[in-house]
Amino acid sequence: MTSHGPGPARLDPDPTGAGSLGARDEAAKLDPGMNSETGAPGDEPLIGDQPHLREDWQDIQAAFVDDPGGSVRRAADLAETVVRMLLDSAEARTRELRGEWDGGQADTEALRLALRRYRVFIDRLRVV
Repeated sequence: MTSHGPGPARLDPDPTGAGSLGARDEAAKLDPGMNSETGAPGDEPLIGDQPHLREDWQDIQAAFVDDPGGSVRRAADLAETVVRMLLDSAEARTRELRGEWDGGQADTEALRLALRRYRVFIDRLRVV
């Protein structure tokens, strides 16, 4: 792990030189699905915006005054649902990443891009 100034340390074994914006832009040309700002495709949140989760949470908070115990039980159930969603999404992304290179046909450039995608994915998991 390396630290880049104040804030949490970040995994950054970037032997690819893709840490700079210019290199990311160049990599995006090689891989059109890549986000040039983050250096990774599919860089959206693991579960994305789920309006029903926000609505459920607001209902749980509103119910607290009349039923504190029930509110906390519903919050626990919602937390378990979100954890399951995150796990399912992370497992799907792991399978997707492995499918991009596993099979023995990936050249060095494909492996370099795969390594960067794993770095971004692991960084994202760290802050979940």
